Amino acid sequence: MKISKKEEKALFRFNIIFPLLDQSLPRGERARKVREICAKEYVIPHSRKTTLSAGTVWKWYETYVRYGTIDSLAPKGRSDCGGARVVDAQALSAFVGLWRENQGVPVTALVAIAVEKGIFNEGRVPSMSTLYALIRKERDGFQPTQKDRRAYRAPGINDMWQSDALHGPHVRLEDGRIRKAILFLIQDNRSRLVCAGGWYSAESAESFMDCLWRAFQTRGLPKKLYVDNGSSYRDERIRYGCASLGINLSYARPYTPQGKGCIERLNRTVRDSFLSTLPRGMMTLEELNTRFDSWIDEYNRRPHSSLDGMSPLKCYLGQLKAVNPAPENVPLHFRRVDTRLVANDRTVRFMGSRLEAPIGYAGRRIEIRYFDHDPVHTCEAFFEGRSIGLLHPADLEANYSAHRRKV
Repeated sequence: MKISKKEEKALFRFNIIFPLLDQSLPRGERARKVREICAKEYVIPHSRKTTLSAGTVWKWYETYVRYGTIDSLAPKGRSDCGGARVVDAQALSAFVGLWRENQGVPVTALVAIAVEKGIFNEGRVPSMSTLYALIRKERDGFQPTQKDRRAYRAPGINDMWQSDALHGPHVRLEDGRIRKAILFLIQDNRSRLVCAGGWYSAESAESFMDCLWRAFQTRGLPKKLYVDNGSSYRDERIRYGCASLGINLSYARPYTPQGKGCIERLNRTVRDSFLSTLPRGMMTLEELNTRFDSWIDEYNRRPHSSLDGMSPLKCYLGQLKAVNPAPENVPLHFRRVDTRLVANDRTVRFMGSRLEAPIGYAGRRIEIRYFDHDPVHTCEAFFEGRSIGLLHPADLEANYSAHRRKV
């Protein structure tokens, strides 16, 4: 399901004001952060503007503080005017990364690939002379699109988690099928602790969410989650789920692995000290995960070079008071979201079924949230951000009997 324009704008606004929501900010610091926000340029969803005014940022902040929901940040009026994406340094940098990976491919063909991947918007592609000049400079060794990148570490545990996926060996599933195992890893940037990790039969949003939920249950909620740009992480359930839990979900720029140095080093360690030691021959997915659970436990307890000989677990436990526990109903925050109009007979058409809404909502547009494994029987309705209960299939015969009794 494609995320709507209003939802995309709401998520953008939440990410903008997220640094302002820290209640421990000293006096004057929030105003300073607003000035910092307004000094930057952004690719604003469905807008030609690239900057924000202080009044706009304060308005979004006050709205969220007042209502406490992502929905409150969505534009109230209907807006169908989409703005073209500005061809900026970020897009040009992504194109250069694409060129490096496909140096035998003609530039004209690379442009078509860039449009297909969303690097350039159709109709907003730079001139060929601009692209040829850019590539010429790259070949000469000068890199005008290179960013000023510096090593960093989060000040506290759970301030930032990083996640990435890694392809592993082929394994046998319970039904006998052979699949390539995919590893999802989540690591705390400060302590280098592996918060969760697991091998799955598919590189999907469902696999990542399972890994993420396990990390939440054992290590609490992070303030920021920095992930790859792949489709497994772009699912709207992950974006809305993190936002509703107050987590700033941030994506790495395409073709720029330099910003994920911490998790990239962990991937290399997995290859060198885990995958290289696996026995020859086919194993099951369960056996692979059992071995990896033991490896994670050993890794977390082993002295780490970037921690002056301290182990990741000891570093993490040293700041345990900073942990924000996850709620018990974490999966409920990661449901699919859709909207439906309630008919005059209080029914809603959904997935080929007629569901019955509570009295008082006929003619109203409601939001429904549900799980993929059983959409009809897990469908919960919301009106103006408030739950109005689960929707159940309409019992037409029972409704007929009730009508007869009234008559």
